[in-house]
This record gives sequence, C-alpha cells and structure tokens, in this order.
Amino acid sequence: KFCCPLATSLSTPLATSLNTPTRSLPPGYVGRGWCLDAQDRMYNSITADGSKEIGSPHDCLDLCESIPTSYPSQLVGFQYDSKPPEYSQACRCLYTTMPDVTEELGNELGIQYDDTGAGAGPVAGSNVKDESMSCYSTSPSFVLPTPAPTVSKLPTYDAGCFDFSLSFLLPKVINHGLYYLWSVTSLDYEGISWGETSSVLVVPEGELSNSIVTKRPLDDRVCLPADSSYELQINIHGSHPASETVKGTGVWFVLSTGEEHIS
Repeated sequence: KFCCPLATSLSTPLATSLNTPTRSLPPGYVGRGWCLDAQDRMYNSITADGSKEIGSPHDCLDLCESIPTSYPSQLVGFQYDSKPPEYSQACRCLYTTMPDVTEELGNELGIQYDDTGAGAGPVAGSNVKDESMSCYSTSPSFVLPTPAPTVSKLPTYDAGCFDFSLSFLLPKVINHGLYYLWSVTSLDYEGISWGETSSVLVVPEGELSNSIVTKRPLDDRVCLPADSSYELQINIHGSHPASETVKGTGVWFVLSTGEEHIS
C-alpha cells in the first residue's frame, strides 16, 4: 500500500511502476466465468479427475492438449478454476464434438467425461458469474500475430491480458469539492493505457466521499499486455486548501492480482 498525502494546494501526482507476474497467462483469455458459445450455451467437456495436480491455467492447457482428437478444431477452449468446489473440477477441456477416448487412456491421463453441455462452434464469451473461473479460447481468432489491441468485444494480445484490480480509498470531502484522475500506462507499448479520461468530482455527502472505488481493466473491456511493465499515476486537486476540503491526509490505493497484493 502507498499513501499519497494531499499537499496544501490539493495537487498531488503520484507515480509508481508495476511489474507483472513472471509467467503470463496463456493466450486466448476470454474472461471470468464459464465459457459460452454464440447462443450463451455451455460446452460438453472432459474434466480432470483429481488424480493429477492442476495448479495453473498452463497445467490445464497442457492436459487438454494431451487428449487426442480427430482434428485440432475439436478442442474449442478450456476453463481453469483456482478455487474449485471439488479438485476434479479445476480444469475443463471444452468441445463441440467430444473426442473418442478409451477408458485405458482416460485413466492414464486422469480425465473423465461431462457431456451435459450443448455449446457449438468457437467460444464467444463467458458468463462472468464465477470470479475463480477463467475461460480461454483455443480458436486462432483469439491470438493476434502482433502485440496490438483489437477493437472487438473480447480484446487480447499474444502474451495474454494482465488481469489485476486497482482500488482507491477516497477521503471524506467536508466542503467545496475534490477532483481525482488516474491512469495506468504501458512502459513497453506506445499508446497503451487505461484510466479515467477526465477528472472525477467528489462532493460532500456524495457517494464517492469516504468510499472505496475498485476498477479492473477486463471489466472495461481493456486488455493490457501481460508482458509489459506499467506506470500508475494519480492526480488529486481542488480549489481550496486540504484542511478546508477533506477530513484526512491522503488517498490510499491497493493493486492486486487475485488475492495477492502487488502494492
């Protein structure tokens, strides 16, 4: 955590660097929750049976790619659950047409069938209902050949999207008003940034006064490349001295990825 004390003029820029985790997400990240087709249907799946450890999306992808198929497009995506209700549900390999796997091979790979879905075709989205579940598409359309953002409904990069949250604890505004503005800018990709496009006004007794505001780039359909470092800038300003405007001495912020605090 960092605290940026409000200066007398209430003009306080702050900058800090963010370093993303050393191993990026697999390509094809779609979003939180269960994968859905174009008609919002879930897919048939082959799941891990719990006999082997699945501790990351990479482990899940490796398992799915080890299952033989008649043709590559049979596997349309996979789901990884970081907090599964049962260990065997940590990984689901998704199919339009289920591959034919013998019982002997299934036991060797540590998998089991779940053919209760009706999804067809490429993954089109996710239901965003389960925060611990991540949906990935294995369709080539979800992997761009160059590190440039798309303008589609589900943007992504070769290295995947940096999934994190940014929370602000705003001070209690007692008089006049307080403006704040923030941005997260890539240090490696020109023109890649995310944040407020204009200053946000916090008024006395308003809902933002003495409140916590949490933002997440993927909720805003913004994909920040996972193989980049970032600079966070926060600017707070007002028209009167801090002692006449707010109760307290600063704005706190927390950066986190999953349950891990970055700063």
